[in-house]
Amino acid sequence: AVIESHFNPDAPAVAGANMSVNQSFECGGTPGVTTETSDDALHGVGVVQMLAGPFGLDGDVGGIAPKSAIEVFTLGGPDCLLTDIDSNDQSPLGRAIIGAVDAGNDIISISYGQTPFSGDYEAIAYAIAHDVVVVSSSPNKLDQQHLLYPVGANGVVSVAAVAENLD
Repeated sequence: AVIESHFNPDAPAVAGANMSVNQSFECGGTPGVTTETSDDALHGVGVVQMLAGPFGLDGDVGGIAPKSAIEVFTLGGPDCLLTDIDSNDQSPLGRAIIGAVDAGNDIISISYGQTPFSGDYEAIAYAIAHDVVVVSSSPNKLDQQHLLYPVGANGVVSVAAVAENLD
């Protein structure tokens, strides 16, 4: 599973990928599926292409696991992610993690972070208890160090981006 705020399933980079889109966890009235080419929407496209894109540059083999099935969970607008907290103190991101586990996904990739809520940690524990690996990005900039969820949770595999100059 890939959890993103927005996603463009019609982007040429993911044409032919074995993927589906789950919009069940969107919040704030902003749809997560878009035809826009904004950085936000293209980020998810890049993640899916890297994981399961059937074709790479110049027709080479594509993603890391080009025959895998990817379920993209869209969350919608970023404004609701920290305000649409349910009675279990869980954000839409936490609910999407549980949804991805319940849908039978083996690995969950999350490439952003947010302020943690106690119920969100329960979602990570739920994934681990069901033998689901959660991979999450580390903050890219020093001013994002408060975005500790999900990367700061015990049991989450942390990944980070590095530029060619090692920044």
